Amino acid sequence: MLTFIVGALALYAPKSYTDIDGGKHRFAGDPTVKATVLFLVLAECPIARKYAPEVNRLTLTYSPKGVRFFLVHVDPTTTIALAKTNRQEFGYKMPVLLDRDKTLVRLAKVVAVPTAAVLSQTGKLLYSGRIDDRYPALGIQRAKPTRNDLRIALDQVLAGEKVEPSSTKVIGCLLPK
Repeated sequence: MLTFIVGALALYAPKSYTDIDGGKHRFAGDPTVKATVLFLVLAECPIARKYAPEVNRLTLTYSPKGVRFFLVHVDPTTTIALAKTNRQEFGYKMPVLLDRDKTLVRLAKVVAVPTAAVLSQTGKLLYSGRIDDRYPALGIQRAKPTRNDLRIALDQVLAGEKVEPSSTKVIGCLLPK
């Protein structure tokens, strides 16, 4: 019974998370936040690094609409110093979290990065997958995406619609064991 309860709680993000600057954050309970986006990355993943400009554009576009953003480093060996260097190098303007215990990896059902996860106002996972289809397969990159999956998901959430599809396949770097 306890395993079932813990498993059910893993579908939500009820606890508090501390960012690399010491700030505390919750992914649920703020009525001014319409959705929360987690960008789950590995600092050295070349595909995740190439998405930095798009991550910054998404943040700039959707933050004024009530969407909150977090960058989440999923390698348990990532240090605060490396995460701060990564933030500065790519100009991220969002709080940065370290997911050393893989709580957010499990919540977002991450297999590879970069993964974008969209959470509801209550912290429920609504979307997990690619940012767009710029990488249709490993080693293949389009000049421009043909489908902007994360933007579509966010527009659906903001319109009060069900997110369809709720997941997409991520092409990128596999998680370390």
